[in-house]
Amino acid sequence: MLVVEDDDDARDILRSVLTYLGAFVSTAATAHIAVNILGHIKADVVVCDVYLGDTDALWLIREARAHQPGTPFIAVSAQEQGLLPISQHALKFYGHISYHAYEGFALDLGERERLVADLGQKNKSMILRNHGLLVCGRSIPEAFVEVYSLERACQGQIASLSGGSRLIIPPAEVCERTASQYNSDAAARQAHAKKAWSSALRLIDGGFAQ
Repeated sequence: MLVVEDDDDARDILRSVLTYLGAFVSTAATAHIAVNILGHIKADVVVCDVYLGDTDALWLIREARAHQPGTPFIAVSAQEQGLLPISQHALKFYGHISYHAYEGFALDLGERERLVADLGQKNKSMILRNHGLLVCGRSIPEAFVEVYSLERACQGQIASLSGGSRLIIPPAEVCERTASQYNSDAAARQAHAKKAWSSALRLIDGGFAQ
């Protein structure tokens, strides 16, 4: 796991907490240092501050993808219809996903305000058009479940579209009910996120995380 954070105290806290949870953690104070680290190690998870001193998380995401090209979420971000409600993973985001138009390289600090405005007050996930994904969470486990579910939804969409057959879209009432089942119980979501994160750590660390 790679933690990228330009605040020394925050970086140390994240490293301590994640190490306590059983993860093997590398850290970087800048995005450029992080890219250099990614050139030498394979990080299963990257935890990154949105705005870094030398650049921002969007630049780091783009550079990190150079080490694992061809990701489905980039393909979905370039599709006009956005995320389709064609899988159980996708239905988690039915009525709960935002979109942000591509503006070029993330060099304009004013884009921060536009990102916040496009994300809105209720959604935790957003597709960055022609770019990729952005997720938020009140905790690391919650953010992990968001990005895992959204990436799986994108994988399912690209695989389904590649088959060439007409897609089955569930009725709107079914989509709404499924989204409600995912999102109605905050306590249950947090409990599920903690279990999913614990399972992910065990996979990442070869079964040694507790």
